[in-house]
Amino acid sequence: MARRIVVVGAGIAGLATAVALQRRGHEVAVIEERTDTSSGAGISFWPNALAALDEIGIGEAVRAAGGRVTAGALRWRDGSWLRRPARERLVRALGEKLVLIRRSALAKVLADALAGGTVHTGLSARELVTTADGVRITLSDSTTRESAGGPPSSADSPAGRPCWCPQR
Repeated sequence: MARRIVVVGAGIAGLATAVALQRRGHEVAVIEERTDTSSGAGISFWPNALAALDEIGIGEAVRAAGGRVTAGALRWRDGSWLRRPARERLVRALGEKLVLIRRSALAKVLADALAGGTVHTGLSARELVTTADGVRITLSDSTTRESAGGPPSSADSPAGRPCWCPQR
């Protein structure tokens, strides 16, 4: 049974959730306060994460938009090598090459996988009220959206910035 679902936040998790829900036949709206979501960190995807992206139908698009890691190594602070495995060994051990992608490129792949009109920018959720039928969300423009039941949750910020890739 298709449900009407509102995802608050068009970050990577929100967009990926929306893609997965739409692919299961649900009517999804994504609400995002920011109007520019183009900046952000570079993200690396290991094979198990790529398999998860394959499950929601965007793995190949992410592989195409990102760069493939063909080797890796670790150095001590003094510059001497700690570990430098052979290139073929890395792929053999992992099953496939890692993918590096800018957050903005990943967000574009995710947004492009959504039906047109799914993402609404420049709006924020001001109030979430649990109702008998689900959740009523009041937006910053004073309109309301109804969403299927379930506890509202939030994540206010990214966990950190392992690398920063500003747009040029």
